[in-house]
Amino acid sequence: MLAVAHRRLGSAGNEEMSFNGRAVITGLTITLLLALSVAVVVSLLIYVTDMSEGSAVSFIYYLGMMGVAVGGAMGARQARRLGWLHGALVGFLYATLSLALSFVIMPGPVVIGAVLSRIGTVSLVGALGGIIGVNV
Repeated sequence: MLAVAHRRLGSAGNEEMSFNGRAVITGLTITLLLALSVAVVVSLLIYVTDMSEGSAVSFIYYLGMMGVAVGGAMGARQARRLGWLHGALVGFLYATLSLALSFVIMPGPVVIGAVLSRIGTVSLVGALGGIIGVNV
C-alpha cells in the first residue's frame, strides 16, 4: 500500500511536494533490522555477562530510539523531501508494529495514554531523524 503510493500533497507556489511510500518502507525496514540487531546483542550480553534483564530495558529503549532516528533519516534521505513526514511515518509504523507485537506476546490491560505517548514519542524521534536525513 505505502510502497505504491506516490501522490501529490499540494504546495505553496510552484514547488512540487510528493510523498514517497517506498522511502517509508525502506526506513521502516532499516529500523526493524536495527531493532532486531539490538535485541540479539542485548540478549547475548545478558547471557554472557551478569547484566540483568531489568537493567537492559533502558539500554534497549535508547538504542531502539536511535534506530528509529536512523531509519527516519534513511527514509527521508531516499525521499529527498518532506523529511519530517517520511521520518514521522517510519516512527509511527514502527511504534504501531512493536506495540501490536508486544500485545500479542504479552496480553494484558492496555493503558491508552501510555500507548499514545509511546506512538507520539517514537513518531517525533522519527521526524527528527527525517529532518536530519533530508538535510544531510
